[in-house]
Amino acid sequence: MSVGGARAGPGPAARHATALLGELGVSAVVPPAPELHPDLLWARCGAMALSGRADGPPQLPPSAVASCAEGAARALAAVGGPQLAPGAAAALLGERAAIAGFVRRGATSCGGAHRLLRGRAGVLAVGLPREEDLRAVPAWLEREGSPPGDREAAFTEVERALGRGRLRELAVRATWLGLPVAEAAAPGAPPPGVPPWLRVVATGARRGARRARAPRVLDLSALWAGPLLTSLLAAAGARVVKLEDPRRPDGARSGPRAFFELLNRGKRPVGVELGTPRGDAILARLLDWADLVVEGSRPRALRQLGIDAEHFVRARPGRVWLSLTAWGREGEAGQRVGFGDDVAAGCGLLAREPSGGLVFLADALADPLAGLHGAVAALAAWRSGESRLLDLSLAGVAARVARVEVPGPRGEVREGAAGSGSPAERAARRPTPGYRVVVGRTEAVVSPPVARAPAVATGSGHRPGPAAPSSRIAADPAGMSPA
Repeated sequence: MSVGGARAGPGPAARHATALLGELGVSAVVPPAPELHPDLLWARCGAMALSGRADGPPQLPPSAVASCAEGAARALAAVGGPQLAPGAAAALLGERAAIAGFVRRGATSCGGAHRLLRGRAGVLAVGLPREEDLRAVPAWLEREGSPPGDREAAFTEVERALGRGRLRELAVRATWLGLPVAEAAAPGAPPPGVPPWLRVVATGARRGARRARAPRVLDLSALWAGPLLTSLLAAAGARVVKLEDPRRPDGARSGPRAFFELLNRGKRPVGVELGTPRGDAILARLLDWADLVVEGSRPRALRQLGIDAEHFVRARPGRVWLSLTAWGREGEAGQRVGFGDDVAAGCGLLAREPSGGLVFLADALADPLAGLHGAVAALAAWRSGESRLLDLSLAGVAARVARVEVPGPRGEVREGAAGSGSPAERAARRPTPGYRVVVGRTEAVVSPPVARAPAVATGSGHRPGPAAPSSRIAADPAGMSPA
């Protein structure tokens, strides 16, 4: 039996890349390259080690998830993005877990803030990552009294309510209250009504025919998907300014510092208090400077800050605004809150164990997938020369990936160390001992997740500060002249 299994030809990654480019209206050729079988790639990239129960075997996904990550990276390269090494995009799926030390926990998310709770009518993916989520539990369950003392108590309380057959009612009420909750879909079967992964909401004038330079990017996003997206743009040569309000900093700052810095290296940080005269003046200057804006806010919140995305794309030819949300930018979906784990569960990116129970796949899987696909969409729009307002949702990306079938036979998860392999592969067996995936006569060890750079800083709770004296920011917000 061989260890490796790379096969030449148009595999699922190349087909996914070609499909994405076609959907974006890009005429580009994806060069052929050897590809691993999707299940072998899932095992090697670190995502599989994060999928399933801690006391059981790691789980395979229902679709070609890791190959779709690689396909998005190849599409990104085709539109002028960075050339990622083979396997590097798939490895992004487990990067946060590698830095934070997360492990697979079955029906509990790797980070611990989400739980798959079974009721009489199905399974609800419940997220309680914020203090405000815990405070909302009494109103959500329509009871009097104080909020639950901790997350575990809250999950127990919700599970009791589900046992009374209230799944659909609780899902609707969660949307009203801004809780990240979704009805879990069957693995590989996104429910009807999920928005497309990308919509062009508005367009404007096209800039001149001269070759596009690297864009000037204003990053108003937070957490994982948006910052990953803009970090990939920075790797493609874009000048990126990350704006934060020190009173409401990026939530990723409360996690491992090394992960936050990895997502935001190469960007120029600017800290301003939005809603104040000085802060609003700096924001206006930054918006005037930017060619491309990435944000993850609901439209109503943007309007409260005086930000008009439609005006932005029409004010100057060739500008791009990418709105990154959980379930879509407009209508009722635009008011729905979601994070990577609950959105992935709601769109069928789950695994079903032989016992019939559902378990999470990897760590907040919709986030890195959305970041990769969003980078392709943003750079393709900029290269097109046409002003565009893009609506990209985590749910749309997750559903798009969930529908990409694994071609040919599926892998088989086996216990016992593989009998051969490179020194690196043999060393990788130690953290996840005894599991490998076999497809025909080829196998791959279930490897632990890895990060692109060592976790040199382990602290958390770091807060943003202004990147430069206020007079300099107001005069030249990016610290460089807009060429």
